[in-house]
Amino acid sequence: PVGPLSPEFSFANLSVDRLAAIAMHTTAQNALLNSFITCGGGAVLALAIGLFFAWLTERTDTPGKQVIGLLGLMPLFVPPLVAAIAWSLLGSPRTGLLNVVLGAMGADFRLNMYSYGGMIFVFGVYYAPYAYLFAAAALKNMDAALEEAAAVAGVGPARALFTITMPVIAPALGSAALLCFVVTIGVWGIPVVLGGPARIPSITTY
Repeated sequence: PVGPLSPEFSFANLSVDRLAAIAMHTTAQNALLNSFITCGGGAVLALAIGLFFAWLTERTDTPGKQVIGLLGLMPLFVPPLVAAIAWSLLGSPRTGLLNVVLGAMGADFRLNMYSYGGMIFVFGVYYAPYAYLFAAAALKNMDAALEEAAAVAGVGPARALFTITMPVIAPALGSAALLCFVVTIGVWGIPVVLGGPARIPSITTY
């Protein structure tokens, strides 16, 4: 192949053949599938966590709501690589601190962060603040009179949540899920720390 700085280089010789060959390679397809599984699952988990805390701070009288909101944004200030290393120290199958405690308590259950589930969990917890910001803003801008009218009409909180609140803020939730997925699929630190020992390649590590 001729490099772009070579005198023999010509734009007429450009093609997508090599990109197509990479895309058709089994390892690349496996890495792409793993990325979709872990990042998609992480985005869904992040959305669930973010929505819960947004509802807690915007729709309830929970004491210390402002402190909860600030603490929920803390993961934004920690690099993904540091977060992955921290969770690997906590959830390593043999030497993880949480597993040592579980063993001392006589429990048979062991955490394994070096797995699909571990990667999805860390993605979800670490990127939940993105979903929280979207959901909290949507709930804050939503007219609370809709929920109050439902309560007056005898509609329960759970039914009002799924028939009134969720449809109104659905665009914001969809945007939050898409943002979480796009951001996580480009992360290198979490897949290399947690996916590497488990031989789970992703797009970034591949």
